[in-house]
Amino acid sequence: MTIFYILKDGKPVSVAARKWAAWFETSAQERVIARDVVRKDVAVSTVFLGIDHGVHGEGVLWGTMVFGGTYDELQKRYTSREDAIQGHAEIVRRVRAVDEPRLFDEEAQ
Repeated sequence: MTIFYILKDGKPVSVAARKWAAWFETSAQERVIARDVVRKDVAVSTVFLGIDHGVHGEGVLWGTMVFGGTYDELQKRYTSREDAIQGHAEIVRRVRAVDEPRLFDEEAQ
């Protein structure tokens, strides 16, 4: 079972562990799918993982994680880039609903 993948023209390609390791060291920007900072101490990041995190080799190669705030360490994994992009946007909406800075109504003060 292949577990190591690199991106070639934006598509995952299975490779040997050494090739993956060499690619992984130099591909940080290429692996980032999306990153949103909700406030200075809360961010949502979605990346190409490069290692199949699926239990049965189903190609779970992308992941979203929340850093900080109410949903700190929330993670979600995906089997396609498209699902990862959609999932990222959904998680950002959830995080913003509870962690985005709010302006106070002047009358309430």
